[in-house]
Amino acid sequence: MELEVLQPKQEGRADSFWYDGVIARLGEFTLIAVGDIRIVMYEADGSTRIYRDGQAVDEARGRGYVDADLYSIERVAEWYNNNWFEVIHPKDGGETLNDVEWDYDAGIAVLKDTFQSVCPKCLESFRVHNDDGSCVKD
Repeated sequence: MELEVLQPKQEGRADSFWYDGVIARLGEFTLIAVGDIRIVMYEADGSTRIYRDGQAVDEARGRGYVDADLYSIERVAEWYNNNWFEVIHPKDGGETLNDVEWDYDAGIAVLKDTFQSVCPKCLESFRVHNDDGSCVKD
């Protein structure tokens, strides 16, 4: 099974802030980026402006920002990034199957690990399968 990447990693932008929706698929498992974002950025005149979710990402990208700029107090007054990567499976109703990640490469690694260690049939670890390897739900 081959990894299908729908949103390639952007140079200098590994933080989940830059991504939204489906990132990659492996078998029946999907890596998504979800959450809420709010950034208060300094404008040229010294005032501040609030940007939310996709608008915040578009504004930061338009200014040429990369990960390091998101933490720069010279450019950003406040940064509320409650966005993350998680692996889901359609059988589970979109519930997160494991820990969330905030880094693109870590999210891809969790997707690969989930594909190798979780049965897509029962969504349990392969460790709980029958001795012959068959699914416990069969």
